[in-house]
Amino acid sequence: MAAGVNLCDVRIEETLKIRIGEAKNLPARKEPRYSRNCYCVVTLDQEEVFRTSTVEKSLCPFFGEDVHFEVPRDFRTLCFYLFDTDLIGKDTVLGKVAIKKGSVHNYPSDTWFPLVHVEPDTEVQGRIHIEIKHYEFISDADDDEFSSTPKLSVKVVECTDLYGCNGNGTFSDPYVSITCQRPVLRSEPKKTKVKKRTLNPKFEESFLFEIPDDDVESLVLRCTAWSASLIGEDIFLGEVRVPLSKCDLSSMHEGWYWLGPREEKNDLPVKQDIGSLRLRVTHTQDHVFPSSFYDPLRETILAIKDGQDVQTTAAHILGDIVKDKATVAKSLVRVFSHHNQVVDFIKLVVDHEVLSTKDSNTLFRGNSVATKSVDEFMKHAGMYYLHDTIKCLIDEIYDDHKRCEIDPAKLREGESLEANLVHLRSYVNRLFAAITCSAMACPTVMCQVFHAIREAAVRKFPSDEDVCYTSVSGFVFLRFFAPAILNPKLFQMRNEHPDAQTARTLTLISKAIQSLGNVVSSVLCGQVKEPYMETLKSVILDQEHITAVKRFLEIISSPSRAQGLPVDSTIVLKEGVLVKRAQGRSRLGFKNFKKRFFVLTNKGLSYSKDKTKPVLGHIPVCDILGAESLGEDSFHLKLMVQIIQPDRQLYVQASNTVEEREWTRALRKVCQSNPYRVKKYHPEAFVCGKWLCCKERVEKASGCSPITEVPQPKCVNVAIDCDREIERIHSLFLINLEKLDELQVECESQSENCTVEGTTQEMWKQKLETINDIRSHIISLEQEHKQHRKITHRLTRHGSKKCPWGPTQESPDPFRRHLILQ
Repeated sequence: MAAGVNLCDVRIEETLKIRIGEAKNLPARKEPRYSRNCYCVVTLDQEEVFRTSTVEKSLCPFFGEDVHFEVPRDFRTLCFYLFDTDLIGKDTVLGKVAIKKGSVHNYPSDTWFPLVHVEPDTEVQGRIHIEIKHYEFISDADDDEFSSTPKLSVKVVECTDLYGCNGNGTFSDPYVSITCQRPVLRSEPKKTKVKKRTLNPKFEESFLFEIPDDDVESLVLRCTAWSASLIGEDIFLGEVRVPLSKCDLSSMHEGWYWLGPREEKNDLPVKQDIGSLRLRVTHTQDHVFPSSFYDPLRETILAIKDGQDVQTTAAHILGDIVKDKATVAKSLVRVFSHHNQVVDFIKLVVDHEVLSTKDSNTLFRGNSVATKSVDEFMKHAGMYYLHDTIKCLIDEIYDDHKRCEIDPAKLREGESLEANLVHLRSYVNRLFAAITCSAMACPTVMCQVFHAIREAAVRKFPSDEDVCYTSVSGFVFLRFFAPAILNPKLFQMRNEHPDAQTARTLTLISKAIQSLGNVVSSVLCGQVKEPYMETLKSVILDQEHITAVKRFLEIISSPSRAQGLPVDSTIVLKEGVLVKRAQGRSRLGFKNFKKRFFVLTNKGLSYSKDKTKPVLGHIPVCDILGAESLGEDSFHLKLMVQIIQPDRQLYVQASNTVEEREWTRALRKVCQSNPYRVKKYHPEAFVCGKWLCCKERVEKASGCSPITEVPQPKCVNVAIDCDREIERIHSLFLINLEKLDELQVECESQSENCTVEGTTQEMWKQKLETINDIRSHIISLEQEHKQHRKITHRLTRHGSKKCPWGPTQESPDPFRRHLILQ
């Protein structure tokens, strides 16, 4: 490695991306229930890291779940356990799939694995540290004379990462049993003290064994870890067998060992088919150097500018040679986001994608770096916006557990299709309203990208009246909101997967939201794949919904929102009937309440007698200083909202809690950029000459409670491990170096004699220059990696904590050896 760089400065980061597909041919239960209710548990060694939802009444359960996580520690085996739920007692384990760490990288595509029986004595994990010394003569403990019988001293130092068999896997009560075995006989076992409630016990205990001098080579030292149990037998945690013939006993032998399964098996299980499990596993391991090592490659990747031909950039070249566009887009978006250039990058790839598309109906329909980059960007920049917009409704769908099935073939006996349609329509309309009313909350950086997409599409297809909407709706509705509704856990809105009924409800809602996103297209509007969706389509695809979608898309892609400024044109954000408390006095001296039709726009709040009547009053945005709920003690009424103005409050009453919440949130978002927004307010009204909350008698008195803060959208420049992302890009270039070389040859040829339509020799020369820079940086980085592997291998000591011997010490641990040499 470079001079002055310490090995400790190199980080090893590992990730696992797993797709749990389905199981098949599981053994049936005995009567009265033949089918099973199955779920799958993923473990690193014996530590559970993920659990799927339960699939009921099936011998071929389909899970279809993904899990992606950082590997928190070193592991030997990735295991998948299939369980059958049991209402009484523990769930029954049906079988397992175990993949050794050294083989994990062999299964990046769907693979069927046979399930094998789970044997308790094979479910082990952890390491043990022991010291062994051979004494020819040693003094007896009872006197000062030396014994002529050779003895073996065994010291159990400690164990780490043991299997937790108590407290839901959080601890054990471990001890270690030691014996010296000969081919025929074995010594009496000696035991350490029990260490309570720990998985990393420190023993520091030594034991002496008398051994015949001429029989040392045939002895095997056996150390077995157990967990003490107050009831029943102690629980086996693992064991190691150390042949003394493999140890250099001329000095003290010391080392770490992996704990392994019990080897003595009298009754081996008869092999039988118990089913299989379909899995896809992607394991990545990155050795991340200090940041300075990546500066040359980073500068090449970030070298983009307005008007540049995207084909000459490193990002486009990477997309050309790597098949998995999603992986490319993920790293590129994170790197550009970290350096505040993500909008420029997306503009560049979007412009190229639009120019390369011949038919507006196929715009952004392919698997390209541009589409995947926008997808990744929306997840990255819009997660808070997504949660703020629809999470509360997703939670309600989970909690309500209402039936929404509208497919006649799937209706239960006695179930009402009409009632289900009412439930589904209610959810769809409320989610649709939440989305289309959230335009002003959409993060500015997302609006900048949507504006760039719209402008590029309109320039390329000026005669297509729909393209200004369809170019944006495809991303917002079909690639952002609809997938989030379909899989809330994937978008971090829920910690658990939905049950079968809720999952079906979310699927139907997601289909409806996609259909509503298509209403702006004259080609796609009204198209539904499933006949049973026609019933829902007939009640939601109307002119009102079309207008709402277009208004929403116009706002989030407008030039003003892209610049982070208020929208110039008047845009209706919310409207509806509220009960307003009069601000004047009646003849009898009492305030009265009347229904009024309110309209909230980006310009202000106005009201009239009804939608068709002239405006009776208007409050500009600059005078809306806050919006808060009003306590019931003020007027003995629920659902009251106070709109705070410079001189007085306006009190209105909503028809239900949903309306109250929506109006309050809409008003808060409108005034959040108001520099005169108040910091405190009065939770109760000024009645009978005093504020009921703080008893102040001055009507102009400042508030007594802090206002509700409106969370601002999180900055896109969140904590990103940019060095690791550059390392991933380096790995992608390295894996596809042959394709890069082929592209280099093509560029050399085209730069001399350009034959590709729509390109120039100058473009090919610039592209060749970029490729040469990339190759230089990749080769230089790979030389550093080779040097790092060489030094690591030289300094690695077999038997150390980081590189334990296998359970039998026949050879250094093969999984660690694979890690070192790869």
